Amino acid sequence: FEHTPWFQGILDTVWPAIRGAVEHELLEGSVALKLASAVPGLRFSTASLGNEPPQLHGARTVPGEQTGSMCTIFDLGFHAGSTINICIALGPVRASIRELTFRGRLCLHCVGIKPRKPVISGLRFFFTNQPTLS
Repeated sequence: FEHTPWFQGILDTVWPAIRGAVEHELLEGSVALKLASAVPGLRFSTASLGNEPPQLHGARTVPGEQTGSMCTIFDLGFHAGSTINICIALGPVRASIRELTFRGRLCLHCVGIKPRKPVISGLRFFFTNQPTLS
């Protein structure tokens, strides 16, 4: 992986928008629906990834498996001291995560790359490995 401090600067700048999308669309949206269907009444009472963006340890770009695609893989994580606050509730019982260490390799897969507009027709995000949590 290549050390990319310039990309950390971009991540620092766009983190509020990314954080908001992940908190609202993913955690409070699809993840909350799955929690509620698995355990009726289970919900997020707080879902905040904090003001500090993940730390980028490196990145690399590799060709995609299909023609007209490519993957940029980011080695990133949240570390002790991050201001994460995720709380789930089931009736009066609450459980909270306030300190989390997380590290994984997130792939940004660009698909449908072509020499005309739109240059990229789609993006997929996924982890290339199971992230480590503590």
